[in-house]
Formats: sequence, C-alpha cells, structure tokens
Amino acid sequence: MMKTTQFLTNVKLWQNAFFAFIFLFSLSTFSQVDAASAVVGDELTYNGMLQTDGDEGVTGSGTGCAPCGWNAMQGTNYAPTNNNNNNGECQSENRMFKTFAVNGNNGSFVNQEITNLPAGTFTYDYWTKWAGVPTYTDENGDTLEPKFTIRVLQSDGSYSVAHEEVIPLSADQVWEQTTGTWENTEAGATVRLQWYKRGGTSAAPTGLNKSMFVDTVSFTYSAEAASVDCSFDVFMESGGSYPSEVSWEIQDGSSNVVMSGDASSTTAQTLEMSFGDTYTLVMNDSYGDGWNGASISVNGVSYTVPPASYQATADIVCSSEPSMTVAATTDGGSATFSFTLENFTVGSDASADGHIHYSLNGGTEVMVYSSDDLTLSDLPNGDHTIVFSLVDANHQALDPAVTATVEFSTFDGTVACDESFTYTYGNYEDGTLFTASNPGGEVTVTVTGITENNYDYLIVTDGAGNELYNASGDHTGQAITSTDGTLYVEIESDG
Repeated sequence: MMKTTQFLTNVKLWQNAFFAFIFLFSLSTFSQVDAASAVVGDELTYNGMLQTDGDEGVTGSGTGCAPCGWNAMQGTNYAPTNNNNNNGECQSENRMFKTFAVNGNNGSFVNQEITNLPAGTFTYDYWTKWAGVPTYTDENGDTLEPKFTIRVLQSDGSYSVAHEEVIPLSADQVWEQTTGTWENTEAGATVRLQWYKRGGTSAAPTGLNKSMFVDTVSFTYSAEAASVDCSFDVFMESGGSYPSEVSWEIQDGSSNVVMSGDASSTTAQTLEMSFGDTYTLVMNDSYGDGWNGASISVNGVSYTVPPASYQATADIVCSSEPSMTVAATTDGGSATFSFTLENFTVGSDASADGHIHYSLNGGTEVMVYSSDDLTLSDLPNGDHTIVFSLVDANHQALDPAVTATVEFSTFDGTVACDESFTYTYGNYEDGTLFTASNPGGEVTVTVTGITENNYDYLIVTDGAGNELYNASGDHTGQAITSTDGTLYVEIESDG
C-alpha cells in the first residue's frame, strides 16, 4: 500500500516544527478500492505497502502522494528510511506510514476504504513499530490503547466497528507483525481498515506520544463465505422459576461459541449452518437444580436442563436428508401439532415430495397432505401417543424412515364417576383443576397426595360455591362429598 510523502527531508528544526503544525490540521483524502470483481487470493489494499510504481502515483522513492491511494490520513506522513532521525528503517521496500508523536486530541490515523467487499473470510497482516517506548496510558494515567479496526458502513452513513484489536507496543524501532482473520457476512459491504493512536498535545502528552509506524499491510480475500443450507430460529420459550440461573451457548464443531444468551433471550436469533455441520447446544444452570420450567427452542424443538443437573447438551445437525420434528400443545380435550420439516415438501401435487401419515394410540393410519398445524379434538381424558411418518406419493415410508413420536395428555376439565385424575402442581397456581358432577345425586372425590404444609392448599367446593374442604399438607384418604351433585377441585400454591 502507499503512504504519505514527506516533502522536505533536510530542513532546519523550526521548519520541521512549522510543517508539523500544518499537518496537525490537515486531513488528506483520496480513493477507495473496489472489490466487486475480487476472487479468493486477491490482496485488496491499494498496493500492499510494498514497492510502488509511477502508475500508482508514487515513485520508487515514495514521493508525490498524500494519502497515496488510501482513503484518508490525519497526522500521518509517508516517511523514508532515515537512521539520522527517529524514522529508522522501513519494513517494506519503499516507505512507511509515520504518525506524529502528538497531534492534538483528534489523534493520528490512516484509513483504507474498500467497497463492494464480497462475503467471506479475509486475512489481515500488518507490521508496526514505535520510535521510543510508549505506554498504554492517557494524559491522566488511565488506559489508552492504539487500535486497528475494521468498520462497516451502515445505512445511516455511520461506520460500525465490526472488528477491533489493540496495536502492540514494541521496543524502540523494533517491527512487530500482527495477523488474523475476519469474516464479512454482508456481501457488497463498504469497509474501512484503520490504524489509530492518540498522542495528545505537547502540553498534555499521553503515553502514546511516540511516532507509530505502519508498513507492509495486506488484506487478502482468503475464503468464500460458507454456504448456508440450514437456518434455525433460536430463542428462549420461558425463563422458568429462576431465570437468573439460566444461561446457554451454541458451539460449532471446533468448540467456538457462535451464539449465546440467557433467560432473557426471547427474541429469535438465526443460527446458520452448512450441510454436514453438527453444532452443540450447551445449557447451564448455575444452581444445579435444573431449569425449573425454563426451555429454549431451536428449530421448533424445545430443550431444557433436567432436575438436579448443572448442564445438559444437545446436538444441532444440518443435514441434506429429510427430517421432521413435531411439537404438541393441548387445550382441554384438543391437541394441536406443529411440524418443522427440512428438505421435504408436503403436498398432493407432482411438485411435492410426499405427505404425512399418523397413527393415534396405535390406531389406523391417517393421511395428511399439509404441513400446517394439525388439530385433533374431542380426545378422551388421559395419556396419548401419536406417531407421524413421512411417506412418498405412493404411501411408502422413506428409506431410511423419518418419524416423530409425540406423547401428550388431554383433560377436558371433567372427571366422570369411577375415573381417576392425576396432577402435579407447580408454583403460583390457582383456579379450578377439574369438576365432577352427578345431577340429582351426590358426588364424592377421594384424594391421595400432599401439598406443601401451610403454603399450598387443596380446596373443594360444591356447585353453590360452598367450601367443603380447605387444607394443606397430607390429604391422603380424604373423601369429600357434595350433596348437590357438583364438585369443584382447585389448588392454590405460592412461589
């Protein structure tokens, strides 16, 4: 890449000071690099800070440019090797960017702007050194660091920092190399590479009041963006009873964290993966008693940490093979099933891959030609099992088979004579659990179970609202009778 020219090299001390004064208030701007036609392997800075030629506006001795094909520079010039002053030797074959020791509180920087940057991975590499030995302190003794940043142009015209790292300090005139990678996820982005430091003023210098040199910069398009074959929504469905204990993260195949959150992460984030990828969902509970009602949804599948556990994990797989997950919600005697399908289109026409079969409680298979929510009504009270299968247009199961088994329970709020009802209550419950009726006669409920003594109560009333039973603790053996033929049973629990 090219650098700012220092026009006078043999001048008196007062002349140096005069020119430095002028540069304090100068900001040179020039061109951008258009990366619209970039291919993997291309180096995208203006000329890589190496030997330049006249076609780029710079001679072999580094004269005749400011800022030498780069976008902008402030408090910086294009300095040659000069061992008689504080320049020292260049790292490249030509000249080097040299920031002023002090340049007011606006600091010194040089920018390279690149437009139409393709999505993918980019490798940055640059060399820096200092004239003298700086420290990471400002004029008040607080931390102040020189920064290399990659900034991305936003729709409002501002630049958002997408990558930042501290430029290393060095011994006097010792070149240090920095290299790393950065992934651009926005095809066509405009980005700025910037090297910045603030030396303060002569009256109030910072610990960075030494000239910083930048040389032999490269920004190379090193890999195309990975294909996105799977996009999964990730969000917390519920924070549970103790949300402060909940945290989670998703790790890629190299154990790098690609997404993380806590109980408050209720806004869906998009997890993008390629075919063949397997990521790991890691769910943590800081207290070690499970998530207590908290759950996270990944691609429509709910996950949680079981009781008496600090952690649970689950594999998240992106596959080109057909897959199906089914979630169930119940309402009284009805159950609604929601389908999440990958690489399989349900329908009845020639464009579809096939359709869905289901069997409820081992019964006859039923055909479904839509992946929209399916609701089954008037189901009997109790536990149920439903098995869904993907089949082709000829009703043949896929090979290998793709199935989803869902276990669920329904209860319409009434209990018939001689029926039993089992219920596990939670925190902060109130309201009617169920009713039982025997019009024109009596109805009796016999209880087996306990509630927390002095805190959680079992309450039974008759059809007129008269309280027949209200107690906490062990209720086993209690038989409560309503003479008007109707019973209402409820639980009131605290947190």
